[in-house]
Amino acid sequence: MTAPTDERGGLPSASALARIALCPGSYAAEAAAPDTGKPSADADSGTRIHAALANEKPDIPLTEEEQRIVVACDALLGEVAGATYGVLSDADTLVREERMWFTTPDKQRLFSGKPDVVAIYGQRALIVDYKTGRGAVTPAHSNLQLRALVALVSQHYPIREATVVIIQPLADVQVSSASYNDDDIAEARREVCDIITAAKQDRAPRVPSTEACRYCRAQAICPEARDLALQTPVPVVDYITAPELAAALTNDKLALFLERASFAEKVIEACRDEAKRRIEAGQQVDGWKLKPGTAREVITDPQRVYDRFTFHGGTADGFMACVSITKGKLKDALKAATGRKGKELEAALDSLLAGCTETKQNTPSLVKQ
Repeated sequence: MTAPTDERGGLPSASALARIALCPGSYAAEAAAPDTGKPSADADSGTRIHAALANEKPDIPLTEEEQRIVVACDALLGEVAGATYGVLSDADTLVREERMWFTTPDKQRLFSGKPDVVAIYGQRALIVDYKTGRGAVTPAHSNLQLRALVALVSQHYPIREATVVIIQPLADVQVSSASYNDDDIAEARREVCDIITAAKQDRAPRVPSTEACRYCRAQAICPEARDLALQTPVPVVDYITAPELAAALTNDKLALFLERASFAEKVIEACRDEAKRRIEAGQQVDGWKLKPGTAREVITDPQRVYDRFTFHGGTADGFMACVSITKGKLKDALKAATGRKGKELEAALDSLLAGCTETKQNTPSLVKQ
């Protein structure tokens, strides 16, 4: 079922094209999956940043980091535009965050996309997609989302050339770009239409993989995804402990196990969320129930607690030894006290903390190359 607020109308979008290409059946699977309505904190942050960049909600509150990302995206956009077809003010048409629809010859909607920026210079187009996270993304030259945006823009504007750009301020490579000529544009349209047409076929195959299932909402209800998650590349036997089993793995099998474990964790978490959703809706999940969350007490009046502490003979030093100060909250308090922002606030915070901090290194974490 399509949610009433789904501006995509239940049809494929450019942002999902890479997943649909890997797993054609994921399109129908997602359509049948329940909408949890719970975007992640990163997704919420990205939405706020994109809204600010499009000037859709000028009064939207942003964190300082989000503000820095907005400024960096704007600056990089200006550099990219100047280095390609000219400054944005020279564009014949400038569009931000506008959903476009690709239609078939008989005027049926096939898919949609929402480019962050489209600047048209005669028969040339600059198409920009912002990425506000730190994670690696597919480069522009092989990015299927950007190919879909090229197809969309070319149907709306009579372009014969396009430059597609990914702007990602928090990544090591902040700008990735690729060029399309007239033939490339035509090929992009054919490829994208073929991918979506295949996904709309009855019984389109489901091909689960770590990459295809990463952001798929159907993880919890997809039998193929669950089966893959439960497969293990090593035999599990009762008489071998977990450390012994891990130590016996070859490097190849260890790499495969890590890849499969990462995927399995995502599917398992999705299944847990689905079980909670069903129980909250009054359904039975055999053998399982919801246990109330742990109650946490939070001290809301530290001054009163301090006064009572000293009344019982406690000292200021003794009280301060119980206090934990977070750098973020201290920065917010300093901003409220001084009215400083940006680099001035950072300098004031550095001065305030000089000689009063120590750096602790966390243990190394595994990341996929």
